[in-house]
Amino acid sequence: MERPYQAFSLLAKSGRLDDAIALAESTPSVTITDELADLVTPQKKVDGESALEEERRKAITCRVAKLCKSRGAYHLACKKYAQARSIHWSPYDPVGVAGEKVKAVKALLLSGDREKIVFFAGVSRAREVYILAANYLRTLPWQDDADLAKQIATFYQKAKAIDHLVAFYESVARAEIDEFRDYDKGLAALENAIAALEKAGGGGDAAANAKLASLRQRAALVGRFVETRARLKIAPDAQASLAAARDLLADATAAARRDGDAATASVAVRPGDVYAMMIEHVYARGDANGACDLLEEMSREGVVVGPYVDDHVVAAATRDAGRTLSLLKGGGVRDSGLVQGVTLGIDGGVVDEEWSPPPPPEDFDDDDDDDA
Repeated sequence: MERPYQAFSLLAKSGRLDDAIALAESTPSVTITDELADLVTPQKKVDGESALEEERRKAITCRVAKLCKSRGAYHLACKKYAQARSIHWSPYDPVGVAGEKVKAVKALLLSGDREKIVFFAGVSRAREVYILAANYLRTLPWQDDADLAKQIATFYQKAKAIDHLVAFYESVARAEIDEFRDYDKGLAALENAIAALEKAGGGGDAAANAKLASLRQRAALVGRFVETRARLKIAPDAQASLAAARDLLADATAAARRDGDAATASVAVRPGDVYAMMIEHVYARGDANGACDLLEEMSREGVVVGPYVDDHVVAAATRDAGRTLSLLKGGGVRDSGLVQGVTLGIDGGVVDEEWSPPPPPEDFDDDDDDDA
């Protein structure tokens, strides 16, 4: 290590920057530090420079940045890309006037350093950087982190990336409903998506009109679920409330069958959740037989019972009614609730392994061969 470092240093100090960089590129044992990177980074001449000199300075600095990235020095690569066309590097102005912002943030994304990624995107004020940062943050567990989810939405808003923002709000709604059964928060997320699309003038073309109509339809269905659940809690003996739940179930089932695959994210209300609400309502009313009838109907309609109705409710209803039921129990997976063909029980699991940064988003392009 000592001999290559000395050669590298001598070449850099003698002004042979290209040769010094070439030596580092061909010597994997040379660790790229801030000191080494600065040695081969040309400084802007204080008395001015020609356009050719400026381009050469940029090309060499970008080459240094690429070298840093190839050696895993992602923070340093970000700094060098940002410095490529800046006169001075400053932690208060990491991007400079015309730095290689996109390449800089791409290098930083590879580090997996969430705090620095958020900071860099915030000071860059560049649309592409906001989108790349938000897309990366979406690969993190934002479902369990309200601040992270808010940051993602903020970056999309600042980038005026309405399609990305609406898609994210839809993901939030789906997570709240599917994973947490929180229809109130799911409804709020859908309303945010509608507001974003309306604010952007989302009725300008057929595709935007169709998207807006779909969002409104789904929000209306979720709103009906929230309203019906509240009515059943306030007036547990009201037949009208149960009839409203029946109407909701019919519409939710029709929507689920129309959309087919739950992965399309267009199913707003899960039929299984409506059944669970009705079963709990009927059993709380003291009608164990009625609850058992609904459980059997649920299975006949191909809705797996396990993920929706608590086991103690099933056990209590069958015990009180003195009945033995054959139900689709399934595993712990909640989807549209409609089983087509064979019902499979799938057990989830957690793999305990050493954490590593998640992969870049699908639209992440790591090609920087145009550094020259």
